[in-house]
Amino acid sequence: MREKELGSITNLYVTPVTRLEFLIGKQLPYIAVADGQFYPDAPAGAVRVSGSAQGKLSDTAVGCADLCDHDDRYGMLISRSQIPRFAALFATAILTVLPATQFAGMMTPVSPWPRGQIIGRAFPMTYFVPISVGPSPGLA
Repeated sequence: MREKELGSITNLYVTPVTRLEFLIGKQLPYIAVADGQFYPDAPAGAVRVSGSAQGKLSDTAVGCADLCDHDDRYGMLISRSQIPRFAALFATAILTVLPATQFAGMMTPVSPWPRGQIIGRAFPMTYFVPISVGPSPGLA
């Protein structure tokens, strides 16, 4: 956690904030920024792509909030390790972005790979892709 690196962890120990309040306080700004980017960009993207979006906007909004929540929780899990923040950033990118793009069906269909489908179910992106673009024959 960043507080350990900066030496301000002692300030957190003496505050009357509970652990749950602390975690919610760290997570809410990131979710708010992601939602703040989603709501203006989704309709503009649908218009720019000639209105051919197949997913429902309300389902995509809920999926976006859920995806941001899961990704933020995974980042907090990685940050619990004793590695520096910079290394945690790269570890999170390598452990999430690469497998999620390979096994979520974003770039190539995963239907021919039974093991790839099993691996893909561990990543929230696998569930967000069909919500945002509609079902695809390449997804199992």
